[in-house]
Amino acid sequence: MDCNFKTAEGRFNFRVGAVIQRGGRLLGVHDRPGDEKFHYLPGGRVQLHETMEEALMREVREELGVGSRLARPLWLCESFFPLGGRQVHELAMYYLGELDWERLPALEGEFSLADSDGAEHCYRWLTEEEVKSARIYPIPMQECWPVLPEEFTLYSNGRIL
Repeated sequence: MDCNFKTAEGRFNFRVGAVIQRGGRLLGVHDRPGDEKFHYLPGGRVQLHETMEEALMREVREELGVGSRLARPLWLCESFFPLGGRQVHELAMYYLGELDWERLPALEGEFSLADSDGAEHCYRWLTEEEVKSARIYPIPMQECWPVLPEEFTLYSNGRIL
């Protein structure tokens, strides 16, 4: 069971995400081909009784079909935003990640993959300029990438605490 619930007041979501970088590019995801209103980082919801690390490695395997390693935690981000007519309260943990590169479909440009549930995800290796100018979540990505924080950082609604 995902750590996610809905009420009349809105929705709560607990997710994990991976900062995956290679050759000066960042791996971003968007949901539909040709629809790049915003990018987000590979990852997904944490399941009940699953550690954040286990959840992220499972999500990367389900979405990208490759193994991963987590180098270190980067951010815990608390966000509030509207989605589908509901207000969302999200806690998201982000890690610096490494992949089994030889099994990844592409190391540059774009590629699409269906996850284990059949949902298609569109991946794109973003340049620094694209990260700075595109809408990408979490917000700290636009503020600091490619220079990542050396220490674990807490963000709440776009502010460092």
